Amino acid sequence: MEGILNNLSLVTYNCQGFKSAMPDVQKLLNDYQILFLQETWLAKQQLDNLSCLGVSQFAFGRADYDFNDGLVHGRGHGGTAIYWSKNLKASSFSNCDGSIIGLRVF
Repeated sequence: MEGILNNLSLVTYNCQGFKSAMPDVQKLLNDYQILFLQETWLAKQQLDNLSCLGVSQFAFGRADYDFNDGLVHGRGHGGTAIYWSKNLKASSFSNCDGSIIGLRVF
């Protein structure tokens, strides 16, 4: 594990909409062990879409809005996600209100 942590590669990306950025996200998943995404513009009901990209990565995300809250005008806003390689010993976490997410790598 020490060798993996010494050569850990990570990147952050403001994708400005997960659905339209999927090709870019896929390329980043191929090039980095950890990927942090901002501005995913996904609803809570769409967070499962994160797992459709990487078979060799875990995914964890957070969304600010919920389709059950009623009519949504315009595009979504905010939202974050983390992908990490399955060969890393790591776990995702969030604070008590879910406004912060992160990744612990052991």
